[in-house]
Amino acid sequence: MNIGLAKLVKELIKNSFRPVTAEYPAIPVHARPHEPGEEVRGRHKFDIEKCVGCGACQTVCSSGAITITDSGLVRVLRIDLSTCIFCGRCRDICPEEGLQLTSEVGLAQPYGENLNSLKVEHSVDLSNCVGCGRPTYPRKQIEAVRMRVLSNLDKANVDSASKDMDIYLKYCPDCRRSLSYTLGTHPRKLY
Repeated sequence: MNIGLAKLVKELIKNSFRPVTAEYPAIPVHARPHEPGEEVRGRHKFDIEKCVGCGACQTVCSSGAITITDSGLVRVLRIDLSTCIFCGRCRDICPEEGLQLTSEVGLAQPYGENLNSLKVEHSVDLSNCVGCGRPTYPRKQIEAVRMRVLSNLDKANVDSASKDMDIYLKYCPDCRRSLSYTLGTHPRKLY
């Protein structure tokens, strides 16, 4: 017991003569003892060219910070940074690498300031079903899935699959199911 008490007293004396914490944000940037490295997980940033709006990021978000809202033919992905725990799972799951975490960690702000600065948004266009007219999937996602599927098929099946995809990617899942025999896209035709 005396050894533990001695260590405690030694640590208390050491901390009495040196600062233990940095006075953030009062210290200027150039005087801070540590600069964030590349692996620091800060504010999110959507790559508008790569993000297809698939929603995989929302599925893995354990804090519920990512929400998806479909309104008409537009899907809005919204990240609430005041709820986010900056775990990076959304970045890791993104199949197109369309979401990154920057090294911008200075998100602290006085209470009552503009809370919209704590939100990151991105919107993508949805396609609508040719059969029933309902909004289906983001257009960019449909094209990304098409390219990924065709690149993983045997060369002998690419032409047939490409023709089928030209037809059924224009329909929602319900219309695909009900019209598969009529459109000639049912997999049964292969056997």
